[in-house]
Amino acid sequence: MYTKASAGSLAPVAPEFFARRDAEIARRFEFLLRFFTPRTVFLELGTRDCELSLRAATYVDRVWSVDAPHGITRGVRPPTNLRVLRTGGLAAIPTESVDVAFSEELKDPGRVHRVLVPGGIWFVAGALLPAQLFREVGFSRVSYYAGRARVPASLAKISRATTMAAHK
Repeated sequence: MYTKASAGSLAPVAPEFFARRDAEIARRFEFLLRFFTPRTVFLELGTRDCELSLRAATYVDRVWSVDAPHGITRGVRPPTNLRVLRTGGLAAIPTESVDVAFSEELKDPGRVHRVLVPGGIWFVAGALLPAQLFREVGFSRVSYYAGRARVPASLAKISRATTMAAHK
């Protein structure tokens, strides 16, 4: 696998990159697995490589992978229950059709709220954001996780692996 170097030439991507990325995807998938059922509809927003969506597709009914810059990587044929949508794809998802959503950054909270079913959950990893941002668009409560454990916001601030959950 190669990536663009600064001078425009191709440089090899270190295998350590894929090892770290695979470990991160495995950690996130294990976290999300407890919220999945065979009837769950999952949304991954702002995915880099669809790896989390591919794993989720083996456990849930349907997966939406939105804002995927390159689609599915590593030469994998997509499963039939996975839909990959490019930029702006959130508008194509039916209202109140997603049970669990996941993103690595805050993106379009109003539209995410629109596509979540009543009782749906949106997880935002890696950032500790004010709960008021979520409440302003209609989420009923916000909770924080440090790794797999649910924690008060004050403890989430000191964790390296913070995940926020906004509940519709």
